[in-house]
Amino acid sequence: PTENSDIWDVGEVEAGGKGRIAISGVLRGNEGDTRKVKAEIGFLREGKFYPYAENSFDTVIAPPPLAISVELLDNAAAIAKRGDTVSIRIRYKNNTEVPIRDAVVRAELGGGMFALKGINADRGFFDSTRGMVLWTPANVKELLFLNPGAEHALTMRAKLVEAFPIDDPSD
Repeated sequence: PTENSDIWDVGEVEAGGKGRIAISGVLRGNEGDTRKVKAEIGFLREGKFYPYAENSFDTVIAPPPLAISVELLDNAAAIAKRGDTVSIRIRYKNNTEVPIRDAVVRAELGGGMFALKGINADRGFFDSTRGMVLWTPANVKELLFLNPGAEHALTMRAKLVEAFPIDDPSD
């Protein structure tokens, strides 16, 4: 934008001239909410906008195609101590009305609390350079073709370090 947060100066446009402005962003709201997107073209003179033409459309906030949830197993209180091994279940579900092919599930283990040599993922691959577990259709046949509404789970175990890292007073 060249003015405020929603005005672009496109310069002079010749008769019959064309152009495109691509805008990306986030529409906030709940599933099912409708949001109007409106665009106008015109000119600005002495702080007042004079439109030549406008167009708009409504869009509906849809659920993500894949839903995912993460839960800690073997410990209802969700409390783990230094050196413990935690079992984690990752559930995923196809929220669409069409099959999803060749899905990939990725789990990032951040925060420095995990012993990277203590990661074990059932049917998954642990990439220690990125601190990430990856499940692909090559190892998990359910990811090859996920039917509408189908839900599956993946599991992994992660060992916690013996001493949690403390880098600043807020840790």
